[in-house]
Amino acid sequence: MPVPLSAAERESLEGVRNPFRGSIVGDPWRIADDAADVDRIHHAVFQRCCEAVDHARSGVGIGGIIISGEPGSGKTHLVGRLRKRLTDDLKHPTTDRPRQAFACVRLDTSACSVARHVRRKVAEDLLRPVGGPNQFERLVITRLMEVDGGQGHLAPWWEHFRDHRLETAKDLLTDLALRDGLSAAFVEVLCHLVARRHRLDVAAWLRGDPLTPEAPGRLGIAAEDPEENPEGLARRHLVDMMRLAGSSMPLVLCFDQVEALQTSPDDVTSLFAFGQLLSQLQAADPNLVLISCMQSSLHEMIRGQLPQNQLDRIGGFAALTLNPLKEEEAALLLACRLRSAGVAGISPESAADIWPFCAADVRQFVGKLGCPPRRLLDQAARRFDELARRAIESSTLPPRDRMSDEWENRLDSATQQNDPGRSVAILRSGLQHLIHVTNSGWRTEADPSDSLDFVLVAPGAEARVGVKVCDDSPQSLASQLKKLTNAFPAKLGLHKLVLLKDQRRPISPKAVKTLEYLKTLQTQDAVYHQVCPEAFAALDAVCQLLADAKSGDLDFDGTTVPASTVIDWLRSHLPSSLTDLAEILMTQSAGSDEWGSSLIDRLQDRLNEDRIGRVADIAESLAIQPDDLIAAATSRMDLFRVLDGAEAVVFSVRHGGPGRKELAH
Repeated sequence: MPVPLSAAERESLEGVRNPFRGSIVGDPWRIADDAADVDRIHHAVFQRCCEAVDHARSGVGIGGIIISGEPGSGKTHLVGRLRKRLTDDLKHPTTDRPRQAFACVRLDTSACSVARHVRRKVAEDLLRPVGGPNQFERLVITRLMEVDGGQGHLAPWWEHFRDHRLETAKDLLTDLALRDGLSAAFVEVLCHLVARRHRLDVAAWLRGDPLTPEAPGRLGIAAEDPEENPEGLARRHLVDMMRLAGSSMPLVLCFDQVEALQTSPDDVTSLFAFGQLLSQLQAADPNLVLISCMQSSLHEMIRGQLPQNQLDRIGGFAALTLNPLKEEEAALLLACRLRSAGVAGISPESAADIWPFCAADVRQFVGKLGCPPRRLLDQAARRFDELARRAIESSTLPPRDRMSDEWENRLDSATQQNDPGRSVAILRSGLQHLIHVTNSGWRTEADPSDSLDFVLVAPGAEARVGVKVCDDSPQSLASQLKKLTNAFPAKLGLHKLVLLKDQRRPISPKAVKTLEYLKTLQTQDAVYHQVCPEAFAALDAVCQLLADAKSGDLDFDGTTVPASTVIDWLRSHLPSSLTDLAEILMTQSAGSDEWGSSLIDRLQDRLNEDRIGRVADIAESLAIQPDDLIAAATSRMDLFRVLDGAEAVVFSVRHGGPGRKELAH
């Protein structure tokens, strides 16, 4: 039985923060408390990953590593420990010590954009400041010195090169490109990176962000071909990054939350896309170190579904398991957390390292089979509050009732990061998850024509809806719309085409050709919808919430919340900005429904005059039934909205919607 504390001991704990709160590690680059990391926990798995890096550094080609475990077993925390070990934070790297570059990719995306997502995340991590030159600069500098035949320390060589030989950088990079197969555009961008010119343009190009019309000229590269498949383009740029690393500086890529790629538990297509991408990357750089973190159940699914060549790429070096903690490891973790909170300074002289706990507490926490770190820390948090005789911080509400607070926190965070520069990525990643939440019977398919981002398919293939996210790059949008104009509707086999664009970045009136193509598509019943900022924030929050739930990282007081619970909750609580967006995607277009385009045109003409009107009055003026008017208006939510009430009203979205004064009447 646990030993109760004396009144004096309980009093000494009153002012001490609970060191066991906040146990979930969401970002390997931001581990909350480095002092609370116990090296002995999962030490064998950590060492095996380090051995893989050593093999790669010695020029021995390796397969990938799979790290699996149950939710809360410490996968992300282990990646954070690897990041600290493998990220060189010296002011200047040297050639006489082991070096490598490290990037971590949280796979909160979808199969249709996985290459673009990985390109962005790898570039972001390699461009992070880590003390002195960032990792991308170190990669380039190391390869320059290698091609130049430099010896000794890199710092003085680089200082001399920058001051006296910078104009030779392109020649050296060209030699490297000819040897390792780098693209000409990549070499041009690297020249600017070395000279630290046009840094914003360089970072945007490396991440795959849309460039301004002037940026390609500044960088000395051609604008990207809008006819090229964007996923193929991202893979090509990733291959350049892998070849740049080569064998001189191993590149370690950690993929976390692999489950987040799946739109449903039985989604195998996303896993194939992931396996194909990793195969391509390792073919470009055999000494690449690939570490994939996933739940044990997904590991079993991958072993049963993926072909052997992909399995070798993903887990050919090792398949490792994070086992539950036993009593000794649990005691070490508890003692470490207590030390970091300063509890040792108030403990009795003869107390053990785990005070105010006792050995019986640890046995109760762990049980006969052991327990994952997250569950251990949650139990310890509860027990710590009990011993201090203060209110238990955790809630007794069931997970479904806790979701409202969690959603508000996620939405607040997403709103603060609601940058138009991320809008394209959010739409490509989030729409497929939104469709699964709102109507799980629908599925997504790739578009074989490469004209669309993906195709939504209704149950029984009764409807096929093409979705195109209109890129913010003005150079390419006109070409993309021209291609769609020539293909829709005859060649695409669609019942409906939906074009989406960020409302904050409308098409410029000067883009005459772009607007002409858009108008042509709309006359062919394509739907053009400008997505509001609120929808982007909400869609981002949905993606993050589902990613954590699928990977087992959504936890309420030691209880892992399954994705099914989150999806059920979201179906009843989605904000109107997302339910409207889902309806735009999945309702019939005017050209294929019973009302026909003429009624839509007449309704538009009617609302061009008054902007808003009572459904009964407008239906009478158009000589139709009110129910038919409502059905027609709700089928084109890119044009109209209907407000229910004692007297239903309909208004035009294209005119910005009704004002308060108009609604009052």
